[in-house]
This record gives sequence, C-alpha cells and structure tokens, in this order.
Amino acid sequence: MDVMLLFIPILTTFAFGFLCRVTGYFSQDVCERLIEYLMKVPIPIAIFYALTKIELSTLSSMHHFIFIYVLVKFAFLGGGFLFFRMLRFSCNMSVSYASAIFSTNTVFFALPIFLSMPVSTQGIYMPVFAIGIAIHIGLFALVIMPMYQIGSGVLTMASVKRVVVDTLQIPLVLAVIIGTLFFLFGLSPATQVEHMLASSGAILSSTGLVALGMCMDYRFFTRFNPVVWSAIIAKSVLMPLAAIGLMQWFPLDAQHTFAMVIMTACPATGLSAMAAKQYSDVSDHIIDIMVGSTVVSILTFPYWISLAHWI
Repeated sequence: MDVMLLFIPILTTFAFGFLCRVTGYFSQDVCERLIEYLMKVPIPIAIFYALTKIELSTLSSMHHFIFIYVLVKFAFLGGGFLFFRMLRFSCNMSVSYASAIFSTNTVFFALPIFLSMPVSTQGIYMPVFAIGIAIHIGLFALVIMPMYQIGSGVLTMASVKRVVVDTLQIPLVLAVIIGTLFFLFGLSPATQVEHMLASSGAILSSTGLVALGMCMDYRFFTRFNPVVWSAIIAKSVLMPLAAIGLMQWFPLDAQHTFAMVIMTACPATGLSAMAAKQYSDVSDHIIDIMVGSTVVSILTFPYWISLAHWI
C-alpha cells in the first residue's frame, strides 16, 4: 500500500478547511454549526453502522486487541489525571486534560483509511473500529462524566441523575447503545439502509477533516503552553508507542496490529472539547490540544502507517 496515497488526501482536505477559514470564505459560526451537525447526525450513524457489523465470532478472535486497547485507554486516562493532580492542578482541570489525552478521533482519521481497504478486508476493520468507538464512548460516559461531577464537589443524587440524563442525550452514546442492542439481538439494518450507511463513510470523513481545518487557529502556534504540548505529545506519540510496547507481550495478527497503531495514533476528538466547553475551567486549552494533536497526527501519520506495516 502506498503510504502517501493514504496521507495526501487527509492533508489536502484538512488544508482546504483551513484555507476556507483564513480567507473568510466560511465564518467561525459555520464551523461550529458544522461540527455540531457532524457530532449529532453523521458520526452517530457511522458508529451505529459499524457496530452492526460485529459478530460474536469476531469478538472471540479479538481478545488481545480489546485487552490492549482498554489497558492503554485506562492507563492514559488514569495516568494523565494523576500526573496533573501531582502538579497541583484542580480536579476539574486534571479531568479535562486527561480526557483530551484519552480521547481518540478515529472517525475522521482511522475510518477513511479502513474504508480505503479492499471490501474483503473491511469485514476485519469495521468491527475493530466499532469496538474501539464503543470502548471510548463507554469510558467517556461511565468515567469521565462522573469525574467532572466529583471535581465540582456536587456529587449528589440529583447531580448523578443530571449526569445520566445529560449523557443519554449525547447522540454518540445513543448510537453505541442502539448499535449494541442490535448486536446482542442479532439484528441488522435493511440492505438498502446498509448500502446507504456504507457509502456515507467517505463523505463523513472528508467533511469532518474540512471542519477540523476550519477549527485551526494559526495563533495556536504563537501561544506556547507547556501543559498543552505535554498533553499533545502524550496523545499523539506516547499512546501509540505504549500500544506497540504491549503488542510485544500480547501479539496481534497483521490486520489487528495495523488497526491498533492507527487507532491509537489518531488525534484528540471533539467529544472531549464539547464536554470541556460545558464542564471545564480550561475549555480553550482542550480545544488547543485537539487542534495541536490533529496537526501532529497529520504530520506523523505516514510514519505510523509505515511502522504498522513493518511490525
């Protein structure tokens, strides 16, 4: 597989979104509405579709992949939180930074690469993508959201109920719940609906990259923040390296090795930024982590792809 054929479209689409922003062709308001639309409609639909492609036999062959992915996620979420607490950051700030490090934008980066694979191998990559998303959303809903409430010091029955209601109103969470129910009951969408969902993946990925490019603020490079950049390096460099290290102890086959490296090398997702905007004291820094990790991931993705094929 030609690495540059996978990398150049991602870079070009991202750059197009950035040029639309700096030239004033699209306003900031358009950018925010586009991201909100993506997070509420196409992304949940893509996640639901991916979850319907999982089969029970697939899970039994992925126990090492699931173990490594969950371990890496827990390690960077918990480790990030403890690291920032040791630096005497507030609980709210520590949760925010740890959430940004833990989050992974597999929809706009890993998904288009998986969809570029031959149809015969998409049966391998789509379940991997779906399981990764389900793990991520599950930890976000069951761990990060309650941690924000604990950090605010208002963990009461009323606050717990509010967290549950707020979490269930997130379309991504609903998509995971509905997709999981389809899997458990052995259901699948109608053939016509499945074809539509499958063909929308590339459109979703390209639109998402344009939206990320529009979010790019060139002033980000002029306001160096060591905490932000520490989180960016942890997300975009240390996380895939940790996954590669664990794979030496828990070997994966070639396809799952490729998927693991690519999925852990993805940048921080907008979900952490959306949660930070509502609950965090440092929401601007979390957006900078999302933007910075996106830039770093774009620049390093060819190397991670090459490394994934090599190991």
